[in-house]
Amino acid sequence: MDISLYLMNYLQARLNSKANFVDVYIADALIAKQMEIIIRDNGKKIDEQNKIPESFLSLSNICTQASGEFKHLFHIKHTSIHMEWDLNDKKNYSLENIHSLLGMMILNFPKAKIVFTYLSKKGEYVFDSQKIIAEFTQEELLQKEVLNYMSQLLEEHLNKVRDNL
Repeated sequence: MDISLYLMNYLQARLNSKANFVDVYIADALIAKQMEIIIRDNGKKIDEQNKIPESFLSLSNICTQASGEFKHLFHIKHTSIHMEWDLNDKKNYSLENIHSLLGMMILNFPKAKIVFTYLSKKGEYVFDSQKIIAEFTQEELLQKEVLNYMSQLLEEHLNKVRDNL
């Protein structure tokens, strides 16, 4: 099950809550067969006014139903979220489309600093959106080719450190 879209829904909601810095940290099967995801930001506190999208909250229910029992951690506090999944569940959790969706987030919120860190047993990849945004003019950022370039760049680097490829 690809959870990329769920994560990007959450990320978009946080960027819409006035966050201009988001830190996404993913540890994929570093210890045992678990995936850990931590997302922190400097936006408004998660509360009744700044809710988490229902589509993202449904991820917790989907994971519980898939495994038949609660084998994951799902913790929300102020402006951060921490999730862990047991990868021995009946459903495989993956991030197959994270590269293209992250590229879209970066282009949709060019003033926000998005730091994306992916760790696996093969290595680490850290991506700072502001470093790549600085390489383009405002006009270039509006071109479709930039999204394709960014998506390919992210995919290429992620594939080097992904264990499952």
